[in-house]
Amino acid sequence: MKVKWIEEKTGLHEMEFIETRRHTFNSPVIHDNHNSVNVFNLVEGEEVTVES
Repeated sequence: MKVKWIEEKTGLHEMEFIETRRHTFNSPVIHDNHNSVNVFNLVEGEEVTVES
């Protein structure tokens, strides 16, 4: 299976300070948080492992 990873910026309103992005992938990936706070939500699938 070819690894597929997509990042979509879902918008940032001028009055909001939080940027949201949607990551879609079909195999293990590494996400760099750039020394910032991140919140992950599993929207579709059975499980996810987050390691720090």
